[in-house]
Amino acid sequence: MAGKTPVSFAESAVSDLEGIQAYYDSEGTAATGRRLIEELVSAIERLVDHPKSGRVVPEFNIEYLRELPWYQLHQRFAAD
Repeated sequence: MAGKTPVSFAESAVSDLEGIQAYYDSEGTAATGRRLIEELVSAIERLVDHPKSGRVVPEFNIEYLRELPWYQLHQRFAAD
């Protein structure tokens, strides 16, 4: 793996993943939570081979700060 930088997870990221799993556990859908986390971790680990994948975060416009869009959510607010 010469020349490749391994991906490391911030403690806050690990905590977030644990929180996601805890939520799915509490909803009785632990297997769904595990699948989601496996998909997230796989996407993140692909950064080892493709570190410039994803798009530059538009709010910051810094070349080395990128995001991997995961879900696109649409919502409509109900009238008050």
